Amino acid sequence: MARFPLQPLRIGILADTALQQHTLRHVVLEFGYSVATSHLAAQVEQLQLSEPVDAWLVHVDLASPGVTELDDWLHGIAPPIIFGEGPVPSATGPEYLAWSRRLRGKLQQLAGTINLERNTAEAARQIWVLAASTGGPRAVNEFLCALPADIGVGFIYVQHIDAEFDRTLAQVVGKGSHYAGQVAVHGTVIVENAVVVVATDKRVEISDNGTLALLDEQWSGPYKPSVDQVVANLARSYGRRSGVIIFTGMGDDGAVSSRLMHRQGGRVWAQSPSTCTVSSMPDAALETGCVGYHGSPQSLAAELTKIMRGPMPLDSSGVYSGNR
Repeated sequence: MARFPLQPLRIGILADTALQQHTLRHVVLEFGYSVATSHLAAQVEQLQLSEPVDAWLVHVDLASPGVTELDDWLHGIAPPIIFGEGPVPSATGPEYLAWSRRLRGKLQQLAGTINLERNTAEAARQIWVLAASTGGPRAVNEFLCALPADIGVGFIYVQHIDAEFDRTLAQVVGKGSHYAGQVAVHGTVIVENAVVVVATDKRVEISDNGTLALLDEQWSGPYKPSVDQVVANLARSYGRRSGVIIFTGMGDDGAVSSRLMHRQGGRVWAQSPSTCTVSSMPDAALETGCVGYHGSPQSLAAELTKIMRGPMPLDSSGVYSGNR
């Protein structure tokens, strides 16, 4: 079974002033990482590195008198370094929001890279979104139980559900199948033969290296989490190496992004309305004209198995010939 990166990155902080240290610490913790150690640049000569650090966040004035000692120290450490952009603004100032967003982007990119390097398995070459609402857990579980082991696909499960049930959903979705589930965390690597459950309280973004970034932002629109936002993001990042299956559910979430997935060369499938608890979501997807296959959860699993294990080999980008 593939390992998942469950621990947040341990960040070391080096700053010019105590106020900068405090602000940087607040931002690191706010974004879901941990602060392993924190020091002032003036103390760099006495710095003893005893705490394990995954990366350093350095905000110093390179024109300061101690720059020589700092330069020597920077060349002597192994973990990657994130250098700050300009002075650290006040948390109440107008520049703070834009500055913190830039820093968050750097931390998220680094988290994905580090977790990808540490993971025992590579990121999945093919990623599919499993989208559902009412009746979804049962339908998705039936789909996963009907899949053979090692199908070679990484799954992202987007289910409209209350936030307090995220972890329960991750535990039960793959029960009885070969596909373990986990709730998405910062830097999660989407590996083959596993299911990542998108949380309801933080928006996610999918990088083209197969890692997830959790943003400290709410989902926009009426659906939490939003199928349209996840599928659109995946289609832009993975294109022909991606797909979406719209399972049972109320509303029309997923219909808009299905068009983008189709234009990007990914597959759009749906559960047959006659097999749904509520067919609104599959109906909306079918009305787009972009659905290439629909059936029961079991027949969807059989079709995916046929494609992934068919006679046509993967090309260099991880796409099967004849992708439709």
